[in-house]
Amino acid sequence: MDAGLQPACVNVCPTEAIISGDLDESGSKIANLVARQQVTARKPEKGTRPKLFYIESDDVSLKPLETSHSGQSLWGSQETGVGHHSGKNHRHSVHFGAGNPGPADHSGNSGSRHNPIPINGGLSGGSRPARRVYDSPSKGILWGWEVTGYILTKALASGILGMPLLLNQLGWVHLSSESFWITSLVSLFFLAATGVLLIKDLDQPSRFIYVLLRPQWKSWLVRGGYTITVYGGLVTLMGAAHFLGYAEWADWLVWPILLLSVLLAVYTAFLFAQAKGRDFWQSPLLILHMLLHAVVGGSAALLLAGFLWEPIMPLIPFLKNILMGGLVVQVLSLSAELIVPHPTEDSHRTVMIITNGLFQSEFWGGVILAGSILPFLMLLWSSAPLMLALAGALVLIGIWYSVRIWVMAPQMIPLS
Repeated sequence: MDAGLQPACVNVCPTEAIISGDLDESGSKIANLVARQQVTARKPEKGTRPKLFYIESDDVSLKPLETSHSGQSLWGSQETGVGHHSGKNHRHSVHFGAGNPGPADHSGNSGSRHNPIPINGGLSGGSRPARRVYDSPSKGILWGWEVTGYILTKALASGILGMPLLLNQLGWVHLSSESFWITSLVSLFFLAATGVLLIKDLDQPSRFIYVLLRPQWKSWLVRGGYTITVYGGLVTLMGAAHFLGYAEWADWLVWPILLLSVLLAVYTAFLFAQAKGRDFWQSPLLILHMLLHAVVGGSAALLLAGFLWEPIMPLIPFLKNILMGGLVVQVLSLSAELIVPHPTEDSHRTVMIITNGLFQSEFWGGVILAGSILPFLMLLWSSAPLMLALAGALVLIGIWYSVRIWVMAPQMIPLS
């Protein structure tokens, strides 16, 4: 464009169906068209300020959920995934129709596919409903179990050390140096697992080092990478100080580690929010969910460990109460997320997938019943070590399902 040349797509179009130019140049052909014609852009509500305009277009041409899906085609979907997901046959998107909020099964089993009803009256008000017969490939779920796993492991890395540190710093308990260097070691183990899963999720794992060496500071992936690195370094120093008998030196590291543990727990919420195409991830409650994963998950893991490891027994009464309170807040925050009306149709459809669609069994059975209500009742009923350990295990299972659903469900809404 700067050299006065037109894009290839403009040059090869014989009917001038595609016109490019500088919108800021008054009197240019494209500026006149946008000013005088009735133009529409794709999803301006997402705040991405689109610069591709369509003249006299129909919603069914621009909104992927305004049409019924016509079935498999050579161009219509990438069933085997893309990048390092290539070759993995998984269900990757859903298609809705009026009265049918269920997902379409793209596994190749024709007998299991839903047939959604079109939710419009046809192109330009015609009598025949619009159907999609040619489509751009759907890339499907790009963030799979690796991302789910790394969110869980970093929550545990934050909570398993953060909870004992905070309780000890507040003077509610007094733990030994042995307790601190062992919990530091466990935290580092989960932090290392976080790094492995994070790198494995990349299409080019060998280039992960560039995140640190060539940082783009506007990216929360970079900020998160440095958070993990600095947190790991400080925890290593503190654990080594307690192990070698220099506990007084470790005291200087407590508050920096606590602050970084909070950032470690919640930074993924900001990373998800940078994916502007996924409306459900724009919710401010996602920060609270991530923080609760660390508090509730760390407490649950320590209750589970307390069944086998006596030095942390002074923590158990406090952890039990914290876990019960955390479960209540977790259920309330989930209810607010799913019951309060959402501002966009994509968010609403994501809620339908979670509560009444593909993930309804995992949500109601795994997150709410097994992961929240049942362990809360167990904690309320008994303080026996075995009961506390079982409740902690159920909470961790519930967190896994919760993270999996929140990661995968929004990706099942087609963007184009």
